[in-house]
Amino acid sequence: MSIINVNNLSKTYKIHEKQEGLKNTIKDLFNRKYVYKDAVNNLNFSIEKGEIVGLLGENGAGKTTTLKMLTGILYPTSGEVTVLNYIPTQRKREFLKKIAFVMGNKSEINWDLPAIDTFRYQKLVYQVSDELYKKNIDMLTEMLNVKHLLNTQMRRLSLGERMKMELINSFLYSPEVVFLDEPTIGLDLSSQLAIRKFLREYRAERKTTIIITSHYMDDIEETCDRVILLSKGSKIFDGAISEISRIYSSNKVLQLVFDQSINPYEFAKYGEILEFTDNTLKLMIDKEQYRSIVTGLINQNRNLIDISIINVPFKYIVNQIMVEGRIS
Repeated sequence: MSIINVNNLSKTYKIHEKQEGLKNTIKDLFNRKYVYKDAVNNLNFSIEKGEIVGLLGENGAGKTTTLKMLTGILYPTSGEVTVLNYIPTQRKREFLKKIAFVMGNKSEINWDLPAIDTFRYQKLVYQVSDELYKKNIDMLTEMLNVKHLLNTQMRRLSLGERMKMELINSFLYSPEVVFLDEPTIGLDLSSQLAIRKFLREYRAERKTTIIITSHYMDDIEETCDRVILLSKGSKIFDGAISEISRIYSSNKVLQLVFDQSINPYEFAKYGEILEFTDNTLKLMIDKEQYRSIVTGLINQNRNLIDISIINVPFKYIVNQIMVEGRIS
């Protein structure tokens, strides 16, 4: 059963267009000019209970605007949204107690206090029972390995540790739906891995529905069941991770390792260069030509010491779709 339903959802912003210069500034006082920008355009999708869904798109594609309409922060220009059978913009108390919204670039915890003080305040605001509070604190701090930091002033924590506390603060009252906007932005690899692991384990434990936006494709590939791709406010793809990977099923990637530095452009005749360092090259080729290309590479490159074949990277597929603005 769908717990999030979005039908013909649109959001248009009216933007003041100001010309430079003093003369135009004076004109604006009496005759302002406006332009209209469609941030989200006729969006349709539904999400089932317990799904982790990635919402992807280039900057300005409408991801954060969509999340803000799903949480009731923004009013749609047109269309309908229901989350857990509530209309988000009505912002009923029962609804707000069932959702959480975490923004990676915005803190909800007072930096001058230890996180545990904010958690106690959150407990009161959301009327969490003593039993559930203790259970959740124990489970969440263990999952994220921050129990020893609960009494440390927030400003003394690293960025990754602060983000973990933000997650605990939002998951503390056991919301049924969680919206995450760039939860790993700016974090080191260790913190990113810990948060991805936490999201997978928490969903398995509580069957919580999670919608996540991220510019780190590993966040999406390693946590999500499904992705929705947006381009200029419109949906261009909605399907499983495995389904989007099949788009490039006729291609493979050769990872080549050499015993010395190479000129990667000498290998462009074999396929498309995806990545390269001084002595390593990733080359996308037509799967049907695999044997002849490998034979040619071995015969013509004595300094080639290793060849491995991998699937086309998920981040490359998504990037290509976003660049083209459509599914090929």
